[in-house]
Amino acid sequence: MAAVLRLLRGLVRDSTARDPRSAGMVAVGVLCVAQTVAVWGEHVLFYNGLTFWAYDHLGGARGVSMALGAVTFPALFSYPAGLLVGALPPKLVLAVCAVIRATLAFLLLALVLRPGFSPLAILGVAASILLVDSFFMPVLKAALPGWSGTHEARRARANALLEATDAPGFILGPLFAVAFYHARGIAGPAFALAISYAVALVFVLAVPRPAALMPSETQAAAATVEPVAPPPTLPNAPSVPLLIGAWTVGMFVLGLTQALALPFVLEVLHRSEHVYGVLAAVLGGGITVGAVLWSLDPILRVPTSRRFTLALLFGGSALIGGALAVTAFWCGVAWFLGGIGLVGVPLTLTTLLQEESAARRRTGLLGLTHTTEAAGLLLGELAAFWLQSRLGLRGAFGLGGVLLLFCAAGTVAQARHRGRN
Repeated sequence: MAAVLRLLRGLVRDSTARDPRSAGMVAVGVLCVAQTVAVWGEHVLFYNGLTFWAYDHLGGARGVSMALGAVTFPALFSYPAGLLVGALPPKLVLAVCAVIRATLAFLLLALVLRPGFSPLAILGVAASILLVDSFFMPVLKAALPGWSGTHEARRARANALLEATDAPGFILGPLFAVAFYHARGIAGPAFALAISYAVALVFVLAVPRPAALMPSETQAAAATVEPVAPPPTLPNAPSVPLLIGAWTVGMFVLGLTQALALPFVLEVLHRSEHVYGVLAAVLGGGITVGAVLWSLDPILRVPTSRRFTLALLFGGSALIGGALAVTAFWCGVAWFLGGIGLVGVPLTLTTLLQEESAARRRTGLLGLTHTTEAAGLLLGELAAFWLQSRLGLRGAFGLGGVLLLFCAAGTVAQARHRGRN
């Protein structure tokens, strides 16, 4: 591992020496590689392997809701965590978090390899890993402008690159989870998580500190790169509280659909876990395409708040279409389109909140979005079983789509009201 770390650091130094203007984006690229590997492992275990195990051993949809709730609950602490570490050096926080979560992942692997392991112990260690992540992600998002630069277009593209790190997890995570789970039970996905966190740790340690990027390099980049005019700031843009409220409702819908996606495929479409893995991979493909689309210049010229509304409209419409699907093919089409909208919501919200100039406050705001994200996800996951019993699986999915459309309508209505006043 030490030899790989030295090699990576040497490559980063060489690339920035050849082209000082690229120093920030090289650091962003290394961080995104680390995040891609880590998120892949998380999708293999937390969002797929663990749900298979819970569906088999903890009682169907109710068990899936319990497992997802356990791994979502720790993110409720993202807001105080972001405030707590907001004034610390971001590289230090990221490195310490990467070390702790890798250690806990290997502890989790050791536990599931023991015969007769306790489900509560497994869920407890998994929750501890994601508690560490509640420190990691707000700091990473808040510090991103320190590496990428503060220009609107560069920041938006860096955010798109960071959001795209979810795509391999969405695409490949379910496929690997199915294979590992059927081969080794829950131990297979746990092994994938431990290895992915170990690899991510090496990349995190190789990232230079933002302060290591010399001011002269930043000035050279600003002098030689032709600036692109940022989108105009509209006086009638929706307020931050409304945006965060819409984001929370969106996360409630995401938690609802995460908990019911596997039962929907098995019980409504009458297909196997392998088909679910393929459909989840199709969703990841939509997220990948969406990350590219939302970072294109014609899209970036649209004001950020309007992009947020468009993402909600796109996601809500696709979710309603998925609820009405009668075959796996049309369900896959709806999930692909939903992935395009899904990635646009956090991407545009992050770009809006990064406009806050104070680093500590910016970290706190981004931590608040993770806390509200966790609250929405947790409520959606816990409400999933109740809504399924009242509305059925199709009705629950349709309700989620309608809620997203109401949120989009709310942002438009408030923007127009503020414009008139």
